[in-house]
Amino acid sequence: GIITAKNKKSCREFSDFFSQVSEAYLKEADSIGESINLGEFQNSVSYRVDIVSEIYEFLNTQSLRGDYYLFDQNGDVVFSTGQDPIIIQYIQNRLSMICRDEDKTELRFMYDSYNLNRTSSPLYIAFRKISDENGQWGYGGFVISAGSFNDYLGNQELSIVITNGFYRIFSENGLAFENDRGKLDEKLRDGSGIK
Repeated sequence: GIITAKNKKSCREFSDFFSQVSEAYLKEADSIGESINLGEFQNSVSYRVDIVSEIYEFLNTQSLRGDYYLFDQNGDVVFSTGQDPIIIQYIQNRLSMICRDEDKTELRFMYDSYNLNRTSSPLYIAFRKISDENGQWGYGGFVISAGSFNDYLGNQELSIVITNGFYRIFSENGLAFENDRGKLDEKLRDGSGIK
């Protein structure tokens, strides 16, 4: 009765919050992608300072702090607010796969870090393709750690489990529900998601 209703309400509220956060970050990635000139960013200190200031201004107003990464067409880091080499390498690997597709403008996914034996926090990644009038292009976007979401949840007694379409667990507090392949245990899911 009451506990079930509270759990459902908490899950709905968090789902709405997660959607709002992810959309805000993707919208800002779009905004930066539409306005940035990669050549000028790399060659003009004053231009770079203006863009970086805008990025930090956005990050500092968010309830969940993410990091911004900017890669050139070769997959090299042009700028980042985060310095985790594991995250950089993972994004570079993903970018090398999608850069072959000229029509691909968005890279949006949850990275569960299962292959790294959870040595880093799972991540939400939202990137956009960037191109300027001089033909230079790359990808820029945001990375939000699952730890940020867990910090937001605080010490709630409720365990909220976030998965992607392949049942990979994104939330750090969902490890109790994980099978030996890093996915949501089969006993807890049905055809439409979690039972």
